[in-house]
Amino acid sequence: MESHIEWKIDKGEVSFWYDKWCSWGHIYKHMPVDFTPPDINLREVLNRRTWNWDIFTSQPTNEIKDKLYSIGVTLDKNKKDRAIWKLSNSGQFSSASTWDNLRQKKEVNNFYGKLRRKEIPFKMAFLVWRAVNNKLSTDDRVARMGITLEPKCYSCTTSHARIDLEDSIWRHFAGPLGIGINENNLKMILLRWWNYKSINPISDFIVKILPQVICWELGKSRCCNKFEGTSPSRYRTNSNIVNFILQVTQKQFNKINIGGTWRSMCKAIKLNSDGSCSNGQSGGGGIIRDQEGDFIFAYSIPLDNGMSNTAEAKALLYGLQLEWTPPWKISNQVQEIQKMIEDHKFSIVHCFREANKPTDALASLSHRIEEIKVFTLFSNLPSNI
Repeated sequence: MESHIEWKIDKGEVSFWYDKWCSWGHIYKHMPVDFTPPDINLREVLNRRTWNWDIFTSQPTNEIKDKLYSIGVTLDKNKKDRAIWKLSNSGQFSSASTWDNLRQKKEVNNFYGKLRRKEIPFKMAFLVWRAVNNKLSTDDRVARMGITLEPKCYSCTTSHARIDLEDSIWRHFAGPLGIGINENNLKMILLRWWNYKSINPISDFIVKILPQVICWELGKSRCCNKFEGTSPSRYRTNSNIVNFILQVTQKQFNKINIGGTWRSMCKAIKLNSDGSCSNGQSGGGGIIRDQEGDFIFAYSIPLDNGMSNTAEAKALLYGLQLEWTPPWKISNQVQEIQKMIEDHKFSIVHCFREANKPTDALASLSHRIEEIKVFTLFSNLPSNI
């Protein structure tokens, strides 16, 4: 390890022959093999910038002298010489840098890099590492040590029903993501999860840590059953996994505003219409709102006998073709909407009754009136709408 030590010379108390105080190494190594170096300090040979070669009984070679002349060493008697540990950036000795130099290094394994994430406790990643490398104290491994154990499945219910808890948990979380769990090899299962292409950072974060959390909770369930006699529960295991993922995700993305505001549309009017057919009589109704969702007017029209589809089509057509003198200045907007419809640049979206209750009520009202009713004030609408 001495080869990794280099001296910064000041006072000159280092060994002239044995210490590595110049860039080209130990001086004694450049002497003949039969040469025995005396114990002499550098300050005894160098006085300021003058070399005192007469101190040696056996002189250094001319090549060594020329190299020493070229490096231009200057001593400072007020400062101590300092040893530099070349394996660390700071120059200070550390066990970590020494071990890093001595140990036998393998190629970087990206698999284990994905396994360890700072957002989850180390114990989770370590458990999965043990499982992948067959280092867990399972019954079969304990049996190899000559310890006889009673055969038991720790992933089954107390009634020993044909339910594989571990498989059920994995599929519970993998199914919604479309990740296939067809292998029995844990490493292949983890690679499938980590290769999943997520659509946003939150989804990617959850998918990357979820396998470790599942393994941890399954391991806990197994140990509780083995050592405490607690029956395994899919519901409890799923709940623990979800709660942990929720806590970690909220901590990781606490600055993200999940809630948002709808961007208002410029110069837009929304028409909701509906048709109704009861006892052979049909009718329709509709409500028109502005881009903010505020009420503009509503209508209810009785129609002739017909089918529900016909009533809905006529109710929509009436709302699009209706001419009225509104108290608000929106006529230009209506003309623009009608022009867009003529040019086939419109969007009609089906809305279920539960989300379209006002127009459904207006369509039902048409069965109780004999002429078209138009409501230009929100306060004039019937109380049931």
